[in-house]
Amino acid sequence: MNEMFYRQSALDCIANGLLKNYRNGMYLYGAPRSIPIEEIIEVEYKLTIEYVKLRKSGNVLGQTVFENCFVPVYDKENEQYTIIEVQPGTILIDEALLEEENMGRYRYTLTHELSHWILHHKIFDNSQESAAKTTTESNSKTEWQADALAASILMPKMQIKKAFFFNARIKR
Repeated sequence: MNEMFYRQSALDCIANGLLKNYRNGMYLYGAPRSIPIEEIIEVEYKLTIEYVKLRKSGNVLGQTVFENCFVPVYDKENEQYTIIEVQPGTILIDEALLEEENMGRYRYTLTHELSHWILHHKIFDNSQESAAKTTTESNSKTEWQADALAASILMPKMQIKKAFFFNARIKR
């Protein structure tokens, strides 16, 4: 796999561009608010989100599918793995993240997988691979970049600064 390295400043620019183009920049320039990541994924990028049990162990929470392929998922009812066919442009999310206490992790995982789509689509296209983070792969450049872009999308620096200075004025 031929990885391309992006600096943090470039990832911040990509995130700002995404948010600037989405709804006239209201999530970048308006009042700080929660980024509607599901809507961005489904409406802006026209990707599909599907919920499955990715691994029995729970060590894979999300997976981005770049081309038509077959993906192993855990069938809890039959207590065994099965293979499902998945279309390109699908983000698979582990169904455990739908529980209320996992909402922050859910949003982050969705954004991490969108980041793979944005940054690494050309790397994984026609590679017979998918972007799925496991604990043993978590240090790769590709994963770091998806993590960093996800953070920049969900917490744009302009909005963090705005919220910080607004709260600092209130406390005076």
